[in-house]
Amino acid sequence: MTEIADGWYGFRLIQADQAQDVPGLDELARYVDRGMVPRAARYLVAYRRLDAPYPDAVIAVQLHPRTAEDWRRGDTAAAHEVAEALEHGYRTLMARERGEEV
Repeated sequence: MTEIADGWYGFRLIQADQAQDVPGLDELARYVDRGMVPRAARYLVAYRRLDAPYPDAVIAVQLHPRTAEDWRRGDTAAAHEVAEALEHGYRTLMARERGEEV
């Protein structure tokens, strides 16, 4: 797998109803099952390497369809937006793990 800066790797676009097939996206899968997230919503899934002994973090961020398409085409503005969204998702996950209110 290709890795980019800051330990991110394994990028892929999924529809929300595919979350049950991605280890680590149990919460998103539950939201889809309960009708809280549209089944066809587009998410970008990426993994971030963490220091041992911790497992890699799995982050999914919802993308506007146009942003997803621009990102796939290599648009730098979309790539910046995606990077910011992933970092925000990562910070939120880590805050939850530390027991902080988010």
